[in-house]
Amino acid sequence: MRRFIVFAVALSLFLPRFAWASDAYADSLYTYTPQDLYNPTNVIGAPDGLFADYGESGTYLIVDMGEGEESAEDLLLTVSVFDIGARATLTFYGEDWDTLAYTGDYIPTDSSTWTVEYSGVSAYRYVRIESTTNKEWSLDAVEAEPVSEPAAETEEPAEPTDEEPTEESAELEGGTLIKSDEFSAVYLLGSDDKRHAFPNETVFFSWGYSFDDVVTLFAEDLAGYTLGRNVTIKPASYLVKLPTNPKVYAVAPDATLRWVTSESVAVSLYGTDWANDVVDVADVFWGNYSVGEDIDESSDAEGWEVSEHAF
Repeated sequence: MRRFIVFAVALSLFLPRFAWASDAYADSLYTYTPQDLYNPTNVIGAPDGLFADYGESGTYLIVDMGEGEESAEDLLLTVSVFDIGARATLTFYGEDWDTLAYTGDYIPTDSSTWTVEYSGVSAYRYVRIESTTNKEWSLDAVEAEPVSEPAAETEEPAEPTDEEPTEESAELEGGTLIKSDEFSAVYLLGSDDKRHAFPNETVFFSWGYSFDDVVTLFAEDLAGYTLGRNVTIKPASYLVKLPTNPKVYAVAPDATLRWVTSESVAVSLYGTDWANDVVDVADVFWGNYSVGEDIDESSDAEGWEVSEHAF
């Protein structure tokens, strides 16, 4: 059985959708951990030999590339590594704080720059850079070329195709994906005859859905379905966390989150690349889940059944 860990993301701001080329460096510091992170504002602007110093695992900062300076290119970090084995994870957020990509790797010691591949489609504005070891390293600058014209992909990486509304909504069965002919939001029609919203694409794709399967309804027909609770990430598909808390949780059945208490347990359950399967859950959506018992050893996760939706 495949198992994964899911992370939770917070913050819900609405920012301009399109970006125009300008400065390639991070414009400002959005937030950071005050403990074990020294001189965090030194990461702003072009490389100047002044560094922000990382000390402990879990230390992080979030940079803002700037309004109108979003990028869909790889990220270039100017770094200095004091201890071999220093490692960091990077989470890329869009203008509305949707998680667009997540990656982690060891920081190179043979170069003053570290190129981090961006695997997302939409342009990102915010980047969370978090140390995952107790090795000392420093960060001078964060650079990414802004998009030079409105990025078409930022509308929605995989927007549902426009279709003629169907007049057969009364015959739809539970498990059908539906949307309005006036809005792009997609819902799952439950067996309870309610429509359940997908908070973001991460949740949608965790269930293996395709936008090609979405049925378009007239707005008045969609409104006829009572709004139910949100769809949550499929169990055994990702690991989750909050952007403001380094704890990583496995998603268990019934939308239950279970803290994976150590990296060794994460490796035993999900392999050495477990960090690549971590996604953030925004604070506003954290209440969609309940928190269960910790996972202190791999046997604590035995016997999970990946069920369908509970509605």
